[in-house]
Formats: sequence, C-alpha cells, structure tokens
Amino acid sequence: MMEQLDRFGLYLNQPEPAILCIQCKFALKADGDRVSRHLGERHGVSKLARRGPGLFIRALRLPDPKTLPVRPDGSSPHPHLRIQQGAACRHCGLRSTSLEVLSRHLKEVHPQDIQHSGGRGFPESHWLQESLAC
Repeated sequence: MMEQLDRFGLYLNQPEPAILCIQCKFALKADGDRVSRHLGERHGVSKLARRGPGLFIRALRLPDPKTLPVRPDGSSPHPHLRIQQGAACRHCGLRSTSLEVLSRHLKEVHPQDIQHSGGRGFPESHWLQESLAC
C-alpha cells in the first residue's frame, strides 16, 4: 500500500503519524475524504483512482496534524514539508505564521503585560520575535 501512496505523491510520516503531500509540502488532515479531495482538486487525480489510497488512509485513523508536536528548534529541514516564516510571542513562546493570530493572542492572553509597559505606543512587533522558521 505504501507504493500506492508514493504513486500519488503522498508520504506516511513517522514517528509523527501524518500523511504529507510531497508536491504541496504540507500535512493533510486524514479524516473523511479530505486526502481524496486534495488529490482530485489540486492534482487532477480521477475519483476512481483515488479510492484505493483513500480507504487505506482512513483505516490508519491518523490524528489531526494540528495536534502533533512541533519539531524541535534546530531540527534539520523535513524533506516533505515547507519551511514557514513566522513569529513567536516574547511572553510565552506561542508560534504562528499569522500575525493576526499572534496579535489576537497578545490582546487576549497578555493584556496586562502590554499595559504595564505602556504598550499603546509600541507596535505589536515589539512583543514578537520575528523571522522564525517554523
């Protein structure tokens, strides 16, 4: 069955169990028909051809990729994942590729820290560590 995944440009990652799209360089949520839809919509694979790997992938019962642990700092780049630029909260280290997510995090989780240091005059970037490879 692994040969079938390879034929469709998919990779079963271990030890963090996830299906990776080699061409798109990201993990796919493996519930329902998401992997099958991805193959059809992004790579033009026919519905009939997608049946085999879809059944196998669903049988694996993989967790949502968002619940997997983050790779440690200093890890070598994963050959099948894209390196994302992001930022981290200087207060707690929360990381995201979205400045909108981090801005909301700062306002909701650390409003007292920003207020105590006169944060109204500082740009939000003052509270973020930028240019992290995630």
